[in-house]
Amino acid sequence: MKTSRPFRSRALHLASVVAAAGLTACAGQPGKAPPPPPAPLALEDISAPEPDWVSEESFAYPHERYLSAVGSGGTREEAEDAAYSAIARIFQAQVDAAIDVRERARKTEQGGKVRLSTDTEIDRSTTVVTNKTLSNVHIAEVWVDRRHRVTYALAVLDRAQAAAALRNKITAIDGDIDALLQQVSASADKIEAVRNYRRVQRLALEREIYNTDLGTVNGTGQGVSPSVSVTQISNDIERLLRKDMRFGVEIKGPHGREIRAALREALTQAGFAVSAGGRMADKDVLLRGKVEFKNADLPRWKFVHWAVNLDLINGHTGKIFGAISRHGREGHLNFAEAETKAVQKLQKEIISNLGHTIVSYIYGD
Repeated sequence: MKTSRPFRSRALHLASVVAAAGLTACAGQPGKAPPPPPAPLALEDISAPEPDWVSEESFAYPHERYLSAVGSGGTREEAEDAAYSAIARIFQAQVDAAIDVRERARKTEQGGKVRLSTDTEIDRSTTVVTNKTLSNVHIAEVWVDRRHRVTYALAVLDRAQAAAALRNKITAIDGDIDALLQQVSASADKIEAVRNYRRVQRLALEREIYNTDLGTVNGTGQGVSPSVSVTQISNDIERLLRKDMRFGVEIKGPHGREIRAALREALTQAGFAVSAGGRMADKDVLLRGKVEFKNADLPRWKFVHWAVNLDLINGHTGKIFGAISRHGREGHLNFAEAETKAVQKLQKEIISNLGHTIVSYIYGD
């Protein structure tokens, strides 16, 4: 009799299985789960007749109590890898089905508005959460078909134990979400509110995946209904960014008027609410910066070096929470034309990805 691979190597293997599977879905820190129980010994019998689990349900590991999958290969390692992968695919299929296509489409860039979430973020959360669920999978039995030189492995997951662990994680996440939503309600700082909403969004995503895993484990397809959904939180973030958060622009230096206009246009295209009037102290986010142009006289060509430096200022606290810098140079036969080209280039550069950069700073990512 041989034991299955040590738990550490199995856990590392499971991480690669989930990553390779490319699990997708729409974050936060869930409560710490108790360590998994030690895996039982895996029987490798090369003389016994074919066990029932190779071709049908296992008598020792019935479906109502265990989630199981069989893998095969030329070696024991290949068979165990295949069994783990088969278990992972069960969860992958359920998570993929649970993530609504419209949930993804809603977050993609539409009408010039910046993307509020990414598929990479969804995939990362799915991989982390599902890998934790799979950490309790173990190889229960191994059988070698000597005649055909094929090794079979049976991977199993105790449904009751896994379901209890998943419910504990969901309960812990619900507590964290409630605490963060209370902070959002009590905060007058809209940037802080967005960041707390962002944490809630990540936690709600993790909870959704844990809940899907719970439905897979308990065999009903049903988990614990959430008090708030990923879609609802995403809509709250978008409303706060697009409608409630007020942006202002202050630019000093040559061609400040043109640069201010370019910045306001970029913010508007990204979907933000920009106000040209009123006191700057009343803005939630202030873009304050300086533009500089310097001449460089070189043989045959006249160059103008340009630079713009912007600070993102929290209107509630007065603190700088981000900075944007762009610089370059443009040349022509005379300084006037070179400066005109420099202004045009600066406008183009400052507009490029401005919305994405600002959202990243607001999120604190």
